[in-house]
Amino acid sequence: ALRLLRPGGARAGPGRLRLALSGLAAGLGVFCGFALAPLLPGVAWLAWRRGGLVGLLTWGAATLPGLAWAFAARNAARLGSGGDLVVGLTGLESGGSFRGEGLGQAVENTWISLVYGPGFGRVDEATLDVHYLPLGALWTLLAIGLAIAAWRAHRSGQATTARMGRDLSASFLISGALYVGVLLVTGFKVETHYFDGPRYLLPIAPIILVGLLAALSALRSRPQRLLTVALLASHVLGFALLCRPSVFPAPWDSLKGYEPWVRRQFLEVPLPPEGIASERLTRWAVWAGLSEAWALQGEGGWSQWQGLDSKHGLGEDGEARDEFWRGFGVGILLAQEQSEAPRFIAPKTPEVIAARIWEGLAMGYSNVGCQDNFLRALLAAAPPRHHAGLWYGFGRADVYCKVYLQGPPAEATGQDFQRGRHEGWRLDYWSGDGEPGVDERFLDRLYIY
Repeated sequence: ALRLLRPGGARAGPGRLRLALSGLAAGLGVFCGFALAPLLPGVAWLAWRRGGLVGLLTWGAATLPGLAWAFAARNAARLGSGGDLVVGLTGLESGGSFRGEGLGQAVENTWISLVYGPGFGRVDEATLDVHYLPLGALWTLLAIGLAIAAWRAHRSGQATTARMGRDLSASFLISGALYVGVLLVTGFKVETHYFDGPRYLLPIAPIILVGLLAALSALRSRPQRLLTVALLASHVLGFALLCRPSVFPAPWDSLKGYEPWVRRQFLEVPLPPEGIASERLTRWAVWAGLSEAWALQGEGGWSQWQGLDSKHGLGEDGEARDEFWRGFGVGILLAQEQSEAPRFIAPKTPEVIAARIWEGLAMGYSNVGCQDNFLRALLAAAPPRHHAGLWYGFGRADVYCKVYLQGPPAEATGQDFQRGRHEGWRLDYWSGDGEPGVDERFLDRLYIY
């Protein structure tokens, strides 16, 4: 969207077509990632500077298809969440594991951004977990030095107005400042646990890079060449660290959890169990159960539920069949997460199946933002005889949520919670490459910490 607003010549404006295409790109960007919305004002400001009021109106009108699509895809039930605007827009419950509070979280976000933001890291070859390295601090110092050099060149008159791109730089500052402000106000935690880098920095990271490349244009040719090489070399280094064949290997089935069951992705056809490797069949069975529950919107009676496992070739007793009904529980939670009076278990459901569904309902805790209110609601709704199963499911979910790395909560049945965490590694994240005991030993080290 920004590149389309760059002038065609020293004084030429971008033209109506490029203004419209820029607006279309910006609007669709918000649909693809709602977290991009705070970046829009800087682009809108640049559209106004390039095309005046008419240009801004053209650009704004072109954003409407994407914005309307984003509005249609919103979770409307969130907006009735007790008047908390942050929960309404982001779904992050106050006190949840993905939302921080106060100045401490802001300081932690800032520290992670400066030290780990560029995403340099290594992959532990034993566990295939990513560990980010503080090399990002060097990249940050390079960026700050480059910005200072460009500012001094501009102050000394050694940079031309056209090459410096004052309007473009101001656009970066507007969007960047607003994004950082929103990040702090909403309490988003900048996460370093994911393979794609500090997750919530992704929308703003390219803005910083493009801004640095713009700053380079203010320098004379020799320092410009040297710093461009240094900037690009840092990105090559980051790529090389994470994509070495020894730690990012092909085929993909060497990667832990390359084929996970995730929310909002559903199977459209029955499983062919005979065509799925045994160490992966359980994961696909969860996916199949989730899809069936979602298709029913979590409703119906046992007469409708009975035989759904057989439909997927999972009718005989076994771990894959248990995983199907746990996945069915995940699907029920997702389908009814906004219901004021959810109905979790249909009458006349056999006790052994009901036990697996309760375990799956607790596993679905990781699919609804790891929010404590869901954990409490399930404990309140389940008969006491199924509480042990709930803690098993919460333990499996916590492999992702990482809320209880220091140990289970005081009221948990510790043995069931621990069993769930171990099963979570084996069933949800193990790739089938090597022995699953590797991950269990890694889990034990987490508990030591």
